[in-house]
Amino acid sequence: MGDIHQDMKKKMEVFDKALTMIEKRVSPFVSSPLDEVMSQLTPVENAKLNMAYGYAINSLFYMYLKTQGVSPDEHPVKKDLERIKRYMAKTMAADKKTQDKDSLSNNEETAEKDAKPLSLKKEEKEVLKEDKMEEEEKDEERSSSVTKNIQKRKSPQSNSKKKRKNKKKRKR
Repeated sequence: MGDIHQDMKKKMEVFDKALTMIEKRVSPFVSSPLDEVMSQLTPVENAKLNMAYGYAINSLFYMYLKTQGVSPDEHPVKKDLERIKRYMAKTMAADKKTQDKDSLSNNEETAEKDAKPLSLKKEEKEVLKEDKMEEEEKDEERSSSVTKNIQKRKSPQSNSKKKRKNKKKRKR
C-alpha cells in the first residue's frame, strides 16, 4: 500500500510541475482579452494560436474521456485531434517556405554587401562620387527633356508661341 501511495505522490508532483510550466507559457495569452492578443499577431501567428487552442481543448476532452473510462479512440474527438494535426503540419510547411524565401533574399542582400569593398581609398571614393554626380546630372537632363516634351504635346499654345517667335525673328 505504501508503494502505491509513493508512486502516486511522485506522479502528482510531476503533473504539478508540468501544469506550472504550462501556466507560465499560457499566461501571456490568457492575461489579456483574446481579441486584443489576436490583433497584435500576424495572420500566420493567429492561425497557429487558434490551432493551439483547438488542440488543447480537444486534448483536455480526450483526457477527460480517459478518466471517465470511455475509450477516446472510438470518440469523434480523436478525429478532431488528427484534423488539427494536419492543419498544423500544413501551416508549418507554409511558414517554412516563407522563412526559406525570406532567408534567401537576406542571403542575396548579404552577398551584395560582401561583394562591395569594405574600405575604399580616398581617391576611389572621389571617383565614385564623381560618377554618381554625373549619372544624377544625366538623369536630371533626361527627366527635364522628357518633361519639356510632355508639356509641348499637352499645350497647343506652345506651338503657336514658337511660330510667333519665328515670325519675329524673320522680320528682323
